Amino acid sequence: MKSATLILLFLALSSCKSELPNKVASVNPLIEVAELKSLLQTQSAPQLIDVRTPEEIVEGKISTAKEIDFFDENFSSSLLSLDKSVPYVVYCRSGKRSAKTLKMMKEAGFTDVRDLNGGYNNWKKAN
Repeated sequence: MKSATLILLFLALSSCKSELPNKVASVNPLIEVAELKSLLQTQSAPQLIDVRTPEEIVEGKISTAKEIDFFDENFSSSLLSLDKSVPYVVYCRSGKRSAKTLKMMKEAGFTDVRDLNGGYNNWKKAN
């Protein structure tokens, strides 16, 4: 009886442990500036999505980013027209709009989406 209980306890703990990294990644899928810079130098670089307004983008942007204004009336349809199998990194000025965008993309079935920690403000500081 004790061995059966121990086996069940082990199985329960093992299954919880294996699920933890996925839950952590889905709750906080941030990417740091240094990691993004490194990824952008590879052939498997993610597609960047800049969700700031045109007025904000005038101040500068990451050169390869696709611009999709968060406040545009066609924002949702523009997001949904993207290839869901491609890896993406979204960013805004500081992280609020990009966090909302990431959530929308995940709910729409995008499989690999990350949010630039601190947004363009952090990118600009690092450069």
